[in-house]
Amino acid sequence: MLRKFLVGISFAGMLALGVTGATHAVSATQSAQQDQKPQQDQKAQSVTGTVKAIGSDHRSFTLEVGDGDSDAKNTMDFVLDDHSQVQGRIVAGTLVAVTYQQSNGKNVALTVAAQG
Repeated sequence: MLRKFLVGISFAGMLALGVTGATHAVSATQSAQQDQKPQQDQKAQSVTGTVKAIGSDHRSFTLEVGDGDSDAKNTMDFVLDDHSQVQGRIVAGTLVAVTYQQSNGKNVALTVAAQG
């Protein structure tokens, strides 16, 4: 009888430790997801312009965009990541629409679509 009691207490103790460990693992996972949220919650922006240059690594490009109503042109640099989607054939001189987010001080292209 004493043996069953001791085995039962040992089993209950292991269950309690297992629940505590599982709770800690869930908390750590939630914390990691919250740390990633600020990057994912950045507001996406869109711009249309002409591709002026493509990086030698084919993971970056420079876009020339108009400045509203004036004839002035500005350039913007973009990088592609593993989640970027490129639609159509993009070469220097191609008119494109780019949807992007800023991340770590860089314009990360979400989508790049050839126009026309």
